[in-house]
Amino acid sequence: MNKINFILEDFKNVQDLIKFTDQKASIILLVYSFVIKALIDFSSNVTYVNPFTFKHSTGTFLSVVTFIVGVTLVIVLLVQLYYMLFKIIKPRLSKHFSHQDHSVFYFEHIARMKKADFVTQYDDINEDRMFNEILDQLYEVSRILSRKTANLRVAVNFFYLSLILMVVYIGLISILCSHAGFLGR
Repeated sequence: MNKINFILEDFKNVQDLIKFTDQKASIILLVYSFVIKALIDFSSNVTYVNPFTFKHSTGTFLSVVTFIVGVTLVIVLLVQLYYMLFKIIKPRLSKHFSHQDHSVFYFEHIARMKKADFVTQYDDINEDRMFNEILDQLYEVSRILSRKTANLRVAVNFFYLSLILMVVYIGLISILCSHAGFLGR
């Protein structure tokens, strides 16, 4: 296997890993849609009351904690959606090429070229230049993959946090609803 084929294989592997990372993010978004639907369905059946109408401080405390957990959950969900949509799934462009560069291997440069210039550059490319351009692209997609996987790790951690917060939120609401009479409401 020559150097160019080796780099092309590596490039394809990195591109596949980028697709896989995007697919993971999409799956988490799909699961999130079910989580948000369940949360909305559960919350729509709950009657919200003023926490300070409880006769005992336990009810007030539980109500305030439930509110804080609920607000925290909404914030975590919004941060999570931001990460998924704008840090992972949104297509990333090259950061290490200038507008003066005219690589025949990078789509943004090809799109800016006139067709005749592109064909000429493609016909005139030698093995050394081809090797360097593929190497540059491998570097770029590797950087993109690195950023995406780091953001996916953050997103997965937020996902687990949001699941924990949702369970706590539902548990607190259940406790409040079942003990409202006991708490002197």
